[in-house]
Amino acid sequence: MRTNLLLLLVIKICLSFTIVTTLSANYRIINGATVSWPHARYQVSVRWEHLDWTYGWGHKCGGALIGSNVVLTAAHCVWSNFQDEPFYPEDVRVVLGNINRYVVDENTLILGVEDIIVGSNFHSKRLTDDIAVLVLNETVPDDFKAAAIIEMNDKTEVAAGTKCIVTGWGLINNKTYPEQLQFIEVPIIDKGRCLELYGGKVFKEGMLCAGYITGEKDACTGDSGGPLVCDNKLVGIVSSGLGCAKSGYPGIYTDVAFYMQRVINALKDHDVENDFSKLLNGSVNSANDISTIGADQSLSKFTYQESKIINGSTAEWNNTQHHVSLRNRLKDSYFFGTGHLCGGSLISNNMVLCAAHCFTDQKAFDGSYLPADQFIIVMGNLDRFEENENTLTYDIKKVVTFAEIFNFTSYDNDIALAILNDSVPVNHPTIQIVTLNDAILPGDTMCEIFGWGETEEGSLSVVLMTLNVPIIEAEICRDKTTYGNKILDGMLCAGYLEGERDACKGDSGGSLLCNGVQAGIISWGDGCAKPYSPGVYANVAYYKDWILEQGKVHNGTLPTFVNGNIGAVNNSTNGTNVAVANFSLSNSILVIIIFFILNILCITPHFLS
Repeated sequence: MRTNLLLLLVIKICLSFTIVTTLSANYRIINGATVSWPHARYQVSVRWEHLDWTYGWGHKCGGALIGSNVVLTAAHCVWSNFQDEPFYPEDVRVVLGNINRYVVDENTLILGVEDIIVGSNFHSKRLTDDIAVLVLNETVPDDFKAAAIIEMNDKTEVAAGTKCIVTGWGLINNKTYPEQLQFIEVPIIDKGRCLELYGGKVFKEGMLCAGYITGEKDACTGDSGGPLVCDNKLVGIVSSGLGCAKSGYPGIYTDVAFYMQRVINALKDHDVENDFSKLLNGSVNSANDISTIGADQSLSKFTYQESKIINGSTAEWNNTQHHVSLRNRLKDSYFFGTGHLCGGSLISNNMVLCAAHCFTDQKAFDGSYLPADQFIIVMGNLDRFEENENTLTYDIKKVVTFAEIFNFTSYDNDIALAILNDSVPVNHPTIQIVTLNDAILPGDTMCEIFGWGETEEGSLSVVLMTLNVPIIEAEICRDKTTYGNKILDGMLCAGYLEGERDACKGDSGGSLLCNGVQAGIISWGDGCAKPYSPGVYANVAYYKDWILEQGKVHNGTLPTFVNGNIGAVNNSTNGTNVAVANFSLSNSILVIIIFFILNILCITPHFLS
């Protein structure tokens, strides 16, 4: 009897898990990273009740908590292809509260499903209307802090290029299911472009695309139904695609804004008005401040959008400890590391040197700057997502720029000082002040640049990258590149005329380090790693007097300047760099021998005082 029951159960499970063949609804996180749980508490695990007798095994899809008793997921996650109807509500349960899907503790909340409402035109093969509302059998308590409501997006169009976050427990690179919730950052793709890639038979109204056309990063099996979140709002639901991270086929998501009114109407008809008021304003234990981000991360209007470390290598701590990450405060509160905007350099214990364009209001695009309180400075780690005992985060007390209005046409005077709200501790193990250059450096001086900017794969790097580039003399840069007279006083060029290696988006504001001292600030360029279009940097030596003057005016600790042709060496007593002459070992030995001979001859050397 038990054997027969078990056999029937297995048959029921297998039939319910029939997959779609026309489009792949089998999503996995490809090349993702582990989530910091406080910022993803809206994520739920939608599970098959009968398989979850071993806790965690029943996970089928993701979902998002949009009301205190309402979850939004994909219709195909709760659809029986054999019976051609939704699962019975009692066959599904929702688990909230943990980043690890196998952990049951005081933060775990397991709720049943009272009703399942799917898109009226849902088609299990074409995956149209791939949206489902799960009405839970209980309300999430207001004091349950391990879960949070996320607000639905109501904008009909999200700008192409907007960076968003996808989360899930789906298959990862090694084709195993992770214990910990994973995430990837993906950009929105223009709907017209997506229609070109998939064709009208696949890409329908109510869908949107996000991901990388080149492939390599995507979401797949086990991630279906999960949230696509942009600027702290639920923009999409993981739905389908052709393959996983396949070149030419980014992920297809259900467009939440398109279905928002239908969801609202369905919930009203379902008599959940008491909870619906919480759904509308997202005020009950919401995951974050869901107001509009002041510094939108779309950089489409900026030349420095093209900036990325191309063909670089992973940086090590030895000469990168001055490098900091300038971040959008609000976006970084969502996922630590995703707020990264630009690089910067710690030039004294309370001053950071950066590029002025990093602080501009890109929405207005009129050269004005955003308030200092919209930014933070993070330092102490090579991995921008890592937060540990070495991580220091500072508010910015004041941003000082050379020009009141930034010139986007010329990128002239692309320099800024960020005055920190506190001083960096002396002798911090992974943070060090950098010395600044005040000399003219000859052409072909080999230098180093650093950044978390886009790599050749087209996405921001998780770990700090580095690249060696030579200085290009100003006249050569004007005569032999595409720039001509665009190279102004206060700018310098570095890179390769043949292209292939360069710095761009996400690297802006970072340092050009020559002989151990900072000679430049990553500023602009024509594309990335293009022939005859090397990187252009703000020349630190040119702005020496301004940096020292502004440091005094704004109570900043003054930085050290040295001749970059001499170089710098670490002074471990104070964590700063000081100049040192290039004194060879053979000269040192010669001096010792002379002193030894003089001592034998009882001759005491005399020095001019």
